[in-house]
Amino acid sequence: MDESANSGEPEEEAAPEMESHEAADGPAMEAQASAQSAPEPSRHSGTSRNQRLLRHGQVETIDETGRRSIRTVGSPMDVWHIPDGERVVVQFNHSHQPIGNGGGKFTRIAGKVVRNGRFVPLRGNWRKLPNAPKDEMWSAIMRKFYLEPVHAAASIKARTLMSLGNKRRQHRYELKKKVQLTSDDTVQSVLDRARNKGLMFDAEDLEILVDRWLTKDDKDKADKAKTSRSQNKYLHTLGSKSIAQVADEMAEDMGETPNRDDMWCVTHTKKDGNPVTEKAGEAIAQIKAIIERQEPTERVCSQGSIYWSPNDACGQVFGREHSGRVRGVGPGPTPGKSTSYTSGQDLSVVPLLLGNENWLLRWKL
Repeated sequence: MDESANSGEPEEEAAPEMESHEAADGPAMEAQASAQSAPEPSRHSGTSRNQRLLRHGQVETIDETGRRSIRTVGSPMDVWHIPDGERVVVQFNHSHQPIGNGGGKFTRIAGKVVRNGRFVPLRGNWRKLPNAPKDEMWSAIMRKFYLEPVHAAASIKARTLMSLGNKRRQHRYELKKKVQLTSDDTVQSVLDRARNKGLMFDAEDLEILVDRWLTKDDKDKADKAKTSRSQNKYLHTLGSKSIAQVADEMAEDMGETPNRDDMWCVTHTKKDGNPVTEKAGEAIAQIKAIIERQEPTERVCSQGSIYWSPNDACGQVFGREHSGRVRGVGPGPTPGKSTSYTSGQDLSVVPLLLGNENWLLRWKL
């Protein structure tokens, strides 16, 4: 593996010469077509040097010959207008989470594809759906994106499809919120209201969903979910960016990928330096107190992904993790997978960053 790509330091070799131009208009892509092939580049575990040099709105692309270019892509939907045979390069970290400008476009386009209902219906359990439409949807996305590292494509696909299942469920929740269900509603009245609001939906899909939403069992589940959400005292300040993207941006400033303790405090602190909620402020104070008692050798981070451990400061403050996710590191890592925190991927000692409030505010601003 290329150590210079993992270290966060510039590579000794000069970056390859890259052509820069604006995204050209072109015909809309036929989404159901199969993915195109491209030469395999060197493996990366984090954002490449060329990716780090990109300004906001710019992405790196690669064509069928392996030539790389820089394009300015404003809206994520502009990706579909990039000429045929050219794809946006998307970098992934060690945890196979998309990062960089390309990662942002990839996440948004994938979300739009799963929401439009063209490949998979909005109704039904995601895990019980057949693989064929999911594979077709994945091929449509791959027509416009090139994943690095390529040797991790299978794992990236599996994790992305799992994430798309969550986005699909979130879209159903947003659709339900927009149609504004009432106790006097019928299926037909909801469908009429959705049409009057100009909402985009498949009539058969929405009819089946509304029929389920109006049942007593589903209403009870919705009330329980509302109560659970109202008890969330740890609101984050990420906005549209993922934890992995924020960590990658912080790594450019720090020279090392931040660990979970750093990430939790930063993502629960507002731009003015105050915690997002009183409860979050109490947790941040506890995390910092634990860190201050640690020896320097106890403070470690990994290059390429967010390091975490059951015994780090967050683990001591929040306790045992729930199955299926790890708090503060984004989707992908789970408590049951030892590689999430014991793989020892280029672990190194880092300074006590959370004690430097000036550094924290400089990054947030």
